Amino acid sequence: MAGSLWRGLTVLYFLLCTTLPTFATVLVKGVQEGVNQSTGQRPARQNLASWEFSGPAFDLYVQALRDFQNTDQKDIRSHYSIASVHGLPYGPWDGGMQSSRQQGYCLHDSTLFPLWHRPYLALHEVRRQQSNNEMIWTHAQKIAASYPQNVRAQYVTAAKTLRIPYWDWASNPEVPRSMTTSKININTPSGMQEIDNPLYQYKFDPSVQKGFPAADSFTSWSHSTRYPDGNGESQNDRATRAMRSNGASLRSSIYQLLSGESDYSTFSTQALPDRDGYNNVETVHGYVHSLVGGQGHMTYVPWSAYDPIFWLHHANVDRLIALWQAIYPDSYVQPIPNRGGSYITQPGTIEDGNSPLYPFHANENTYYTANTARYTRTFGYTYPEVEDWGVSKADLEKNVRRHVNELYNNPTSQPKKRTTVHRRALRSDGYTHANNKSQSNGISGTRLETLLDNTFDIVEAIGDSISQSLEMFDEWGVNNMKKQWVVKIKVNKAAVGKPFSIHFFMGDAPKDASTWCYASNLIGSYGAFVQGMGMSEPSMVSGEIPLSSALAALLSTSTILGLDDDIVVPVLSKFLTWKIQDQEGNVIPTEDIVDSNGGKGLEIRAARRDVKPLSKGDLDNFPEYGEWVMYDDITRGKVGGY
Repeated sequence: MAGSLWRGLTVLYFLLCTTLPTFATVLVKGVQEGVNQSTGQRPARQNLASWEFSGPAFDLYVQALRDFQNTDQKDIRSHYSIASVHGLPYGPWDGGMQSSRQQGYCLHDSTLFPLWHRPYLALHEVRRQQSNNEMIWTHAQKIAASYPQNVRAQYVTAAKTLRIPYWDWASNPEVPRSMTTSKININTPSGMQEIDNPLYQYKFDPSVQKGFPAADSFTSWSHSTRYPDGNGESQNDRATRAMRSNGASLRSSIYQLLSGESDYSTFSTQALPDRDGYNNVETVHGYVHSLVGGQGHMTYVPWSAYDPIFWLHHANVDRLIALWQAIYPDSYVQPIPNRGGSYITQPGTIEDGNSPLYPFHANENTYYTANTARYTRTFGYTYPEVEDWGVSKADLEKNVRRHVNELYNNPTSQPKKRTTVHRRALRSDGYTHANNKSQSNGISGTRLETLLDNTFDIVEAIGDSISQSLEMFDEWGVNNMKKQWVVKIKVNKAAVGKPFSIHFFMGDAPKDASTWCYASNLIGSYGAFVQGMGMSEPSMVSGEIPLSSALAALLSTSTILGLDDDIVVPVLSKFLTWKIQDQEGNVIPTEDIVDSNGGKGLEIRAARRDVKPLSKGDLDNFPEYGEWVMYDDITRGKVGGY
């Protein structure tokens, strides 16, 4: 009886939350122009890296984004107002309920994380207020109509199918050129002009207003920034360098998610407590926030949506989710407690497919849910790899697998040795593999002893090979190796009350901590993406750093000659290290993280699984993965090791 009563109250609560009048003025419908209502064919969001400076559509997007950003901040239709939904200033939006919680509406540490951002992006793209549209798409229509007669038709046509772009940092981690310059040249209705670049930064006008913490350094700056210098100006070269240094790690993480994780709950959130696979799309998305932002807006949840790059980053996350959904269409949201909370949602709330995605209205009285926001077609767009009309489910899965392999795992050959570095690596002992007949399992006892000798300098031996692993990614077959090694991380992301990064190295970290995120022996960086300065409630989350690119680099230099346990375990036991620093570059003692959350604030483990790789030219399938095997001896005895 009690169980039936509880279920009844739960249903009543859901109905009240999703159907009570909230005086909505903003309805999120997405752009429906350009959609073939008969076939379902619809325009695709484009990859900015190949779309920038390409002609009418890009010209319109830049100008429309500029006009959108210039909308009065008091207007609910403004960039300022919509960015505030994600974080600061905290408060109800569009007739929503009042709350005393000091958070934005965004859902993190939640299985709904991927789906909450889908209507949010659609709101940024276009919104509907009865017959009045006022977002990027509508600005583009007005601008297109003002071009001279001789080119107007081109621009009007481009405007109708315009969708916001995405930045595929997994295939190319370089920050696109159009986002790194304060001025940009485009063809306007008045001809070629240099204008202030709305992709570079958002300018507060007036500057930061009521509702922002006075002690926050961002409050004194009049615009968004990435890796700010002393004057708050962006240093985009540092963002590009950090992304490039982590490019191989990011590509491996994304490919492993798309090819090897078939369970939505594991795929979707970093907050799932019991899991074999620590890799998840929420954690990887957080890495990019930290790598791009440095100590700027993107790194802090409450501020991040003000940076224009936020929207291209999240459009790519939405794209990755759409790819995953096409490959694994039958796995979806299951009831899981929310760990992070939001402006409306209390931590511990059980969320499922019918939970409201506040504050996004599907109609005047109903909020979107994960179930009603499940498909991109609801919002009138797709991505280039997901043409889901006129094909069977099986053919769609096959087509998307092929695209994923072409982008992230397209090996051209077996890993090649780089002879020059090979000789340098072996010079310390004069030993050559060809002269030693006792070699076994890819490495000899003599060679292993040399590697583990205290005088062996692995950083010198590998040279620049790890830092060049992205360039050599396909040639080395990094995502197609027969054994896959990873670092698995559980960490209290609130341990220091602000964002921080854990950098993993092959060998000792450089003495100069300012070079850690670009070091030649950097394997990859874990970034803790947190609500903001002063976060204190413990929150254990998980993630993975792939070791494949680093091990491929060791293979390429013949520092090691195989990936068997008797080679990799002693090498990682000796040379795998990590260091922690906050986003200002201050070194954080690893003990401080470990000691948080009752002495369980950090657990770092190493693991391996066997892989049946793809045959050369096979792009229609994915590798076959075995079960994870933990190797705790690798990290045991190191501070933070399991």
